[in-house]
Amino acid sequence: MQSKIEDGDLVVRIPLAECIEAARKDLERKKATALLSAREMQIFEMMRKNLVHKEIAAALGVATKTVKTHATEIFRKLQCESRAELLYKFGFDGEAR
Repeated sequence: MQSKIEDGDLVVRIPLAECIEAARKDLERKKATALLSAREMQIFEMMRKNLVHKEIAAALGVATKTVKTHATEIFRKLQCESRAELLYKFGFDGEAR
């Protein structure tokens, strides 16, 4: 990504490949919204923020086993084998651990 000032305005140039990848992930997230229940969507977004099952369970006030069950269903609906694949397909929205 390049940025510079032109005629007093900040101009940011983002490589086309990055724009296409960001648009693809955004589209995938929109498709996911249509497939997942409201609770699954909550858990999906928390997983994208790099929260583990125990943290998600505490935040939602449910058992860890409940979160694991929802995660399994999320993986099935979104055709992912793992959390890593989920983050690759739908983007990472948190801090590295």
